[in-house]
Amino acid sequence: MSIINYENWLNEFEKANRFADDIVSNLNDRLKSTKKLQDSIEPFKKKLSQFSLLLNSLNESLTNTQKQTNPKIESELSRRKDLLKNLTRRTEQINGLIVQAEQQSVGNIRASLISENKKKFGATGPADDEKTKNQDTRNLFEFQSQMMQNQDLDLDRLRLTIGRQKEIAQQIGSEIVLHNVILDEVSEKVDETSIKIAYENQRISTFSEENQTKSLWLLIIILLIVLIILIAMPSTI
Repeated sequence: MSIINYENWLNEFEKANRFADDIVSNLNDRLKSTKKLQDSIEPFKKKLSQFSLLLNSLNESLTNTQKQTNPKIESELSRRKDLLKNLTRRTEQINGLIVQAEQQSVGNIRASLISENKKKFGATGPADDEKTKNQDTRNLFEFQSQMMQNQDLDLDRLRLTIGRQKEIAQQIGSEIVLHNVILDEVSEKVDETSIKIAYENQRISTFSEENQTKSLWLLIIILLIVLIILIAMPSTI
């Protein structure tokens, strides 16, 4: 699976969001239309798997970006995690619609079987044809059992996907805590260094002022000596 570039993350997020909208829209159309009851549910399950892969790719991108420990993008990362968390909830919505569609298909098959029996035997049907009715019921029961097994498998896959995303979220949370601790330590060291620099600057300033004062006094003393010598010279002549 390719890792999404941090700058392209929002574009990929919007694509995943539109993909989820299309799945939900198509499922709702199928639930509302009696003409689409015979359509297979498998394409929607494949799309749900593709959607889960998109979510995993978005998660990996955030995780890799988080490892860079860049404080400037910390708030943006937090915002994107919230967006991804909300988008992840749509897997439950899509899976719920798929379950409804499967249940609707089972009901439609049952209605079709009853309709065929009525056409074959009449509205009332022969009283002695219990064997045929039991066979239809058994076929329906087997189909329902198979549908329930498929639903259980889908739920298991969804549970694994959600569990993995939960683990990723926990890892991201742990890394954020660790990075916050590191940032606090760096901040403390920066403060200590700033205090030391200020102290050293003050010492340098004080030392410079003392040297300047000593130099002025030395110059004054030298000028006084020269002045005394100049005053004394005529009296010796």
